[in-house]
Amino acid sequence: MSIRIINIKQITQALHCIRPYSTNTINNVEKKLIYTSPNVGLVKLVKKFSLSTLGISAIATPAVMYFWQSPAVQAAEVNSTMFIGESLTHYVFTQMLLSAVMASACSTGALSFLLSPYVNSIYLHVPQQHHQNNSKRSPAISPNSVISIDTLDLFARRRTTTVHLKDLKPVASSSFMTWTVNKRVLEKQYALEQSKGIKPMINQHRFWLDQRNGMGDRDAMSSILRIVHEQGRQRMI
Repeated sequence: MSIRIINIKQITQALHCIRPYSTNTINNVEKKLIYTSPNVGLVKLVKKFSLSTLGISAIATPAVMYFWQSPAVQAAEVNSTMFIGESLTHYVFTQMLLSAVMASACSTGALSFLLSPYVNSIYLHVPQQHHQNNSKRSPAISPNSVISIDTLDLFARRRTTTVHLKDLKPVASSSFMTWTVNKRVLEKQYALEQSKGIKPMINQHRFWLDQRNGMGDRDAMSSILRIVHEQGRQRMI
């Protein structure tokens, strides 16, 4: 019995020694905040206001149409005396309600398309050992560096995209776009998701960076912008 107990103790000690080293390559990474936008609150407010107006118009339209066809209104003959006739009144009123809903839906869709790429914050993945030893120094940034970019989805919720710098492409011909994700990377992610059910790490493929008002680590952001720009030039050559 004593031999078995010793063996069990040795096995458990060995497992405790192995576990930290087996998780270092995956979990031994810290996220360093290098960029934040001061206009995040305004963008979130605009998206929520647009969604609220769309919801109110979508709920109010059936209610008003039901009220217009209610027996009380029919008995009062409001819909036949306010305009030329009942059919024309109903037609005009219905078209006005549908137009209001369509206008609200179009405005919400346009705002979502324009503001969904807006970058709220960027985190640089830094090895924990480097972060502890050189907390004041900026880590070395290369095309293989990994960053996490926070944006907002349709319902103004945070959406995080984790991507390598080498997978980003610069966009020079758009005022509301700074980076896009390489199409090959998106195709590879889609194939892995369909075949193996792997959860996608890239949830947004368009990014709009507010370079004028953004705050954070300027050296790190300058290095990231320079690397992505140089990669775009190399692809064009």
